[in-house]
This record gives sequence, C-alpha cells and structure tokens, in this order.
Amino acid sequence: MDAPWAGDSRTVDGTQIIWRGGKYLNPTGILEQVDVVRLRLHLEFDAESVLPPGFSLQLRRELLQVGRLLLDRESFCRLFEPSLPADPMAIRRFQRPAPAFILKAGTMEEKIVCSGEDWQMEVLFVGDGIPFIPDFIRVVQQLGQNGLYQGRGRFVLIAASSLGVSGEVAELSLTSRAGTAQVPHMFPLAWLVETTRGAGNWRLEMMTPARLVSHGKPLFHPDLPQLFPYILRRVGAMLWHWGGCTNEIDPQPLLAAAARVVVPDNRLFWQDWKPLPGIPGVGGLGGISGTMVLSGPALDDIFWILGLGAVLHVGKGAAYGAGEYRLTGAEN
Repeated sequence: MDAPWAGDSRTVDGTQIIWRGGKYLNPTGILEQVDVVRLRLHLEFDAESVLPPGFSLQLRRELLQVGRLLLDRESFCRLFEPSLPADPMAIRRFQRPAPAFILKAGTMEEKIVCSGEDWQMEVLFVGDGIPFIPDFIRVVQQLGQNGLYQGRGRFVLIAASSLGVSGEVAELSLTSRAGTAQVPHMFPLAWLVETTRGAGNWRLEMMTPARLVSHGKPLFHPDLPQLFPYILRRVGAMLWHWGGCTNEIDPQPLLAAAARVVVPDNRLFWQDWKPLPGIPGVGGLGGISGTMVLSGPALDDIFWILGLGAVLHVGKGAAYGAGEYRLTGAEN
C-alpha cells in the first residue's frame, strides 16, 4: 500500500504525523491541535409535560426559529448555517460545513417532566466555533419560553457551565454575548477520543439513530465498508472547517483498512422512530440503530477515526444529536 504522502512522514500544524507499516503512528498529534469545550446547560421545567421519544433530536426546528428572531443575520449564520468555504476543493470534498456544536442527546426515550424538575443538556463546541457559545446560550434562554417540543417542555435556563477534563466546573455568565472576554474550560479534542483499542473485539453501539442516505435511499443494513465513509467524511469536515486542520488526511488507506476489518456480528438496521403523515413518499423519520462487533488487526488503523466519530456523531442531523454512538470492549 502506498503512503498517503510522499515519504513516510509529514508535519501537520506543527506536529509530525508518521505513516509507516500501513498506519498513522501519531494520530493524537492531529487532535492535540483542536480545542473543544463541553458546555452544560441546566434547565428547570416550569410545568408538567410529556416529551415524546426522540424529542431532543428534533430541537433543530425550535433552535432555528428562535435564532432567526433573536440573532442578527451574521450571528445566526455562523452559529446555525455556516457559509460555504472559499476553497473549491473543500466544497467538493466536504460540501457545506455543519455547525460547530454537537448536542449530546444520548437517549431516544420519552421524558415525563414535572414543574421544578432539573434537566442538563450537554453540548460540545469545536475549535473556531467556541466563541459562538454566548449566542447559543442566549438562544437556549429564549427557547425556554417556547418549549422543547411543539410548545411543551417550557423551562428556565438557571445556569451554564463548562466542564474540565477532570470534571471541574466553571460557571458561565448568562448575560454575556459572543466576543466577550469570558473564557470557558478548553482542552484538546484528543482528551475525549479513544485512539488505541488494545486487544480483543470492540462493539459499536448506536445510541441515537444515524440518518445515512445514499443516492436518495436509506442504508437499511450497512456493513462497515458502507458505514465508515460517512464517519470519515464527518470527521474530516469538522477538523477542516472548525479545527483548523487544513492538511487533509488521505482517505484511501483508511478506507482500505476499513474493508479489511473483521465484523463477526452485524446487527445494524434502519428503524423508523417518528411517523411523518401527509408527506408523499416518506413513511417516517428514522435512522440506523443497533450494534456491530469489530475485530482484527486492521481495526488498529482506523480506531482513532471511529473514536472521533463517537465524539462528533455521524449522518444527517449529527449536530443536533443524531448518529451518536459509543465504542466498548466486547467479549471475544
């Protein structure tokens, strides 16, 4: 297999990344260049409500509606609808950039809330999107008056904080605006990512459905060679657009490695979780759910990409909580 770059090493943003023996020896060096913030928002509900399964994956509409009313056009676009990059190669490779944040839903369950009950929403902000946090907080504050889902789940945002790598908490102002001097806890993306797998099998488990569509049709039962390109594209786009990693990682050796990974058990399947009545040709809103077991030496070559995907999610709606998965050790 040819090396992705001429020679056997290259410096990326000041860090030497080495390709040797069919793998990247220092992928963590790339991730050390990208700062992230774990934002935690503390909500207090003001009335009893029943929020349906998957309600947290449907916040896009509510957030955009509030954002358009609250923010000026420039602030709204940079937070929710980033503009196309100037580089035509980047447009061809990654298309339109996704938002710089990732909502961590972690569940599809129905939620019954009572007046005075607390709920914590965690949001990850990546790289150049970190300065947008105050505007996001303002939007969530206003969202409390509208509710989380079709007027239900009204709340008051009582606190916002950032989490350090050891669990330390820094309280953030609820009145600051983007561009102010307040600085949340920041740490390298590498600290959140599994980059080495150790021995044995690993299980990839979808926590929220991944909306994967190819040529207008859902992937109903994807294998790893079908799934991995979506993860790689999502990872590459986020690193390029928001992480400042302008030197693209060659996808070909990674795709080839994914094709060699052993999959002893594949239980990924498409599952509809919300009906969409009255829309011609559309039976429901769904995505890939289930689990997949991965094994073999080739897994070492792509494990850091899979670890990044677990943090950044995969598929349509990834910024709003869809396509969240986790990697755990599995019995051989």
